[in-house]
Amino acid sequence: MTHRIESLQQSLATALPRPWRVRETLYDALGAPTTVETDATAADLEIIAVNGLRVAEVSVSFAHADVDDGHDRLSVLIGARADAGLIARAPQDLAYFTTAVAQAQALLSRPQARGRH
Repeated sequence: MTHRIESLQQSLATALPRPWRVRETLYDALGAPTTVETDATAADLEIIAVNGLRVAEVSVSFAHADVDDGHDRLSVLIGARADAGLIARAPQDLAYFTTAVAQAQALLSRPQARGRH
């Protein structure tokens, strides 16, 4: 196993417990929480560990002064949601891929895999 894979696995082992989830709060122009997307001008997307601790936060402003039209405003929110989801899934995805790479490396390091008999 390469040092890079071992390092990633160690980071995953010491990170906050998984799974992580996204907690979203939308805010209107006055800064009050809202559940209506079309009224929202900002959002906080918190990435929360299974133990309730905040891992990270994606904050985005998409007020009319920040973005030209309603379609672009919604695009900003959709992008921020995708970014937060990517962060929240990263530990599981990294664990999966580091395991797959380590298994592939182990198979390739066998003498039979290298053409030796």
